[in-house]
Amino acid sequence: MPAGADSVLGWLRGRTDGELADLLRRRPDLTLPAPADLTALAGRLSVRSSVQRALDGLDAYTLQVLAAVMHGDAGSDGHDPAFGDALADLRALALVWDD
Repeated sequence: MPAGADSVLGWLRGRTDGELADLLRRRPDLTLPAPADLTALAGRLSVRSSVQRALDGLDAYTLQVLAAVMHGDAGSDGHDPAFGDALADLRALALVWDD
């Protein structure tokens, strides 16, 4: 399993069926071939080509939010509704997740 897959596996296990279905609708490349279990899905989430496809569909603001989260600079924007929406979108795409 790729580095960090244990934490994303735990995060995936905490998702509802609806949230998992939404993830697979948003990132259909994850379903081909159908993953056998959540461990396989967790491994696919970090495949470079899959991540790139997901990033290609993001707007500039959401990419800025992703960069802020990755650099730990997101704290001051946490009360901005647009920031919250972008962060929710990133979570729905499994580009960020909570440990």
